Amino acid sequence: MRHSVSGRRCIIRAVAETKEPLLSDSEHRAAPGRKHWLDYVDVGARVMLPAVAIWWAISSFHHQDIQNEKHLSIQITQQNDMMQSQRETAEAQLASSLLTWFKCESAPQRLMAQQILGSVSPKQAFLVNSVLAKCAMAPKDRESAEKYSLQNSLNELKQDFLQQLNLARQYRSVGLQRRAVEEYERAYNELPEAFRTKADPSTAAEARKAMQDGKFTRASDLFEQLFQLIETP
Repeated sequence: MRHSVSGRRCIIRAVAETKEPLLSDSEHRAAPGRKHWLDYVDVGARVMLPAVAIWWAISSFHHQDIQNEKHLSIQITQQNDMMQSQRETAEAQLASSLLTWFKCESAPQRLMAQQILGSVSPKQAFLVNSVLAKCAMAPKDRESAEKYSLQNSLNELKQDFLQQLNLARQYRSVGLQRRAVEEYERAYNELPEAFRTKADPSTAAEARKAMQDGKFTRASDLFEQLFQLIETP
């Protein structure tokens, strides 16, 4: 009986001594012949996740920036449309209040009313002048009427230009430089003769070059420098 128990103990001791010891995680990874594809996935995930997070943040910021620009652009357009509508209504009311003066037989009063209307609303004055041109007039009065009609046309060009320049400055004031540059260039293309001496052509050429190169902030600065001597309402 003793020999049997003693034999069992020897067998257990031999098995314990030959049993492979437990390995740590790092030792398992280093074990020869083991597949490491899970390790590669783990490393790849550690590298890619921050990159994806950065890309998503940049993309979201860019999308939000575009949405903000679009919102500001719509807001400015709506404000200008509303102001234009109010201006046209006021001009039409002024023209209506002067109707009693627009008579063929009252030349002095008619010319004075034309002058008043032309200084405020060149477009309304042009319409009135087109009708009054059919009146019978003395050569001197007709010459004066033609003079006012020409001046009204020039005033209309000047008014359109100033509105265009004002729109460009509104876009610039809220940081929409690309839209500002587009409106600045339109304004320069409509520059009336009366303002030509206040705008340096070399600065305009430099601003257009910057615009073509996609340097919109630089182009906006140059266009504003170009129009710095011209005030807008």
